Amino acid sequence: MNTHQFNSPAADPDDLLQQRAERLEINAGPRDPDARVEAYRQVIRAAGAALSQQLPTDFAAQLARQVELDRRELRYLQWLCIGAVLAASGLVVVFSAEAWWHPFSYLLVPVKYLPNIPWGLLAATLAAIVSVPLWERWLGPLRD
Repeated sequence: MNTHQFNSPAADPDDLLQQRAERLEINAGPRDPDARVEAYRQVIRAAGAALSQQLPTDFAAQLARQVELDRRELRYLQWLCIGAVLAASGLVVVFSAEAWWHPFSYLLVPVKYLPNIPWGLLAATLAAIVSVPLWERWLGPLRD
């Protein structure tokens, strides 16, 4: 609710309605035919009314704990999603290795010198290890 006064006749219409509602409420004036003014009067009444129940003395501490828990849950879910994406990409690499590995391996060394290990899984693991610091920089550390 705006509390400043405008001296300009070109003032914002909502501000003028709020001022009119405030004057009517302070002076206990009659109902205004404009429904918007009456809505602003209800807001003014609600803002001036006392709370129906008192807040606990440690309300701010409780709210801070809840926000911290929500932040941790969100960070955990973010890390879980990243892990799921990395695992899915590792599976794609492993299951499609026959399609891309042999043509690629001829560029590196002759096939007879390559050991028999799951290269796709090794590549996915290395990609996950290298990308963790990047994700930590973006999301922050997993543990505080």
